[in-house]
Amino acid sequence: SEPEPVIVHRSMSAIGLLKHMNVYSDNILAQNLAERLGTPTEIAARVAQLARVPAIEVQLVDGSGLDPNNQMSPRAACAILAAIQRHLWSSGLTVGDVLPIFGLDGGTMEDRSLPIGATVKTGTLWDTSTLAGVFPTSDRGLVWFAIFNEGEEFTLKFREQQDKLLRAL
Repeated sequence: SEPEPVIVHRSMSAIGLLKHMNVYSDNILAQNLAERLGTPTEIAARVAQLARVPAIEVQLVDGSGLDPNNQMSPRAACAILAAIQRHLWSSGLTVGDVLPIFGLDGGTMEDRSLPIGATVKTGTLWDTSTLAGVFPTSDRGLVWFAIFNEGEEFTLKFREQQDKLLRAL
């Protein structure tokens, strides 16, 4: 007779996995996905091409973002997020379907004080805190931003400064 499944497991969709990875900063998942896409150099070149920025502005060493030698310009960060938005738009999705939205998603946003509706990607190393994303405004439309703080300060202070700047905008 026909074999019958003993166990059936349905995983999240690719969009769901990306949302989970970014909401909770799941570095293991990020690294595993990156390894399936190619080498860090290949990925960086493709990302720069799709975002229409010079390749020198996107330098990757790993897929998790944990290596301090990963380098990206603020301009490239904004261009990459806008390219993701353009790509998702054709499927009826937005960057908010793959990144955390402040006020809706927890994870890396739980202790932040950002504008409601800001869609962001965080990045943290011991001496570095980055925040890039987009938020809607009533008079300027969507505002894309990238803030990169680095130095001997603790990252908590950087996060407070980032949140304050975005609320002021």
